[in-house]
Amino acid sequence: LSRKLYDACETDDEKAAVKIIAVDLQAMAPIRGILQLQGDITKQSTAEAIIGHFGGNEKAQLVVCDGAPDVTGVHEMDEYMQHQLLVAALSIATCVLETGGTFVAKIFKGNATSLLSSQMQIFFKKFDIYKPPSSRPSSIEAFVVCSDFCLPEGYIPQVINPARDDIRLLAQKTGSEVNRRLVPFIACGDL
Repeated sequence: LSRKLYDACETDDEKAAVKIIAVDLQAMAPIRGILQLQGDITKQSTAEAIIGHFGGNEKAQLVVCDGAPDVTGVHEMDEYMQHQLLVAALSIATCVLETGGTFVAKIFKGNATSLLSSQMQIFFKKFDIYKPPSSRPSSIEAFVVCSDFCLPEGYIPQVINPARDDIRLLAQKTGSEVNRRLVPFIACGDL
C-alpha cells in the first residue's frame, strides 16, 4: 500500500503530504515513510495516539483495518470478537476520516453481520461486503468496503469501546441524541 501511494506522487511535496500510520499488536519491521505504533486499537491510549497524529483540519482519506482476533474455532465467538475490533476501528475512523473518505475492514460474517451493516450505513453512503478469491470458501472471513463517509448531523465523533464501557456510562457519555442511535455490541460475561 505504501509503495502504491508513494509511487503515485509526482513531486516531493506530494510525497511529504502522504501520511500512513500502521498499528499492530506485534512489533513491525520498519518501512520507510510509515509511522508505526505498537498497540491494541481497543485500548483508549492507542486510539488516542492514532487520532493525535492528525492535527487541526488534517484528515485521512482511507482507513484500513485488517486485524483479527486469535480464532477459537467457535464461529459465533470468533465473529463476536472480530466485530468488537471492527467497532473499535469504526470509532477511530469517525474521528479521523475526511468527508467522502473510505473505510475497509476485515469482517467475520455471521448472525450479527446485518446489525453491523446497519451501523456502518449510518456513516457511509456506500457499503459492500466482499469475499476475496484468496479466502477459503469455508472461511467466514470477508471485507467490508465503506465509501463516501459522512458524519450524521449532530453526531460527535468519539472513541467508544463497548466491550469495556459500562452500558450506563456508555449511554451518558455518547454526547448527543444522534450518538445514542448507534447501537453498540455489548460484551456479556467472560470468554
